[in-house]
Amino acid sequence: QALLTREEVSWRGKYYTFDPITIQPRPLTQPMPHMMIAALAPEAIYHCAKRGLHVQTTPLQGDHKLLMEQVEAFNRGKAELGAAGEHLRLSLLRVTYCARDEADARAKAELAHDYYKRFDNVFTGPGQVEAGAIAPLPREQSVEELAQNLLICPAAEMVDRMAPYAEAGIDEMIVNLNIGAPQGEALDAMERLACQVMPK
Repeated sequence: QALLTREEVSWRGKYYTFDPITIQPRPLTQPMPHMMIAALAPEAIYHCAKRGLHVQTTPLQGDHKLLMEQVEAFNRGKAELGAAGEHLRLSLLRVTYCARDEADARAKAELAHDYYKRFDNVFTGPGQVEAGAIAPLPREQSVEELAQNLLICPAAEMVDRMAPYAEAGIDEMIVNLNIGAPQGEALDAMERLACQVMPK
């Protein structure tokens, strides 16, 4: 923020020290361009919104309760700004796969479970690699529990499961269907999402 609003910025602190720096090209207009911060912890989300920053969040493989805590934190920070916070937007990233049917949803939930075994290894684990690939770690969360926390389901169910997001005040969705499905199947899932879910 300082670099976007001042010509030069220097810093003398406990952990970092640097002489004057700048950015190029400089912003053509003021006030400062709108910034969006990616944050997971509800208190971090609250402080970002309270400072007038848009927020992108995700509960990762967490449950609906965690998602609602994130939304509440954003709304709390936004409310403290009053009229100055009315423009703030909350963006939600979710693993979303619009399945053909229940059998397809089950198969994709198993793919997602394997994806998160590797994701956990990198995000919170030791980062183990085996035979040139990220090693899967055992998970306490079952395939069924994970499927309840992600949006992997047929179109009609997805419409019902997305409705609470709109009611909670989430402004936009970023869908991630990168769970390891073949490209053709992923494209078909995108088409089902666009044609059967988005219009509703």
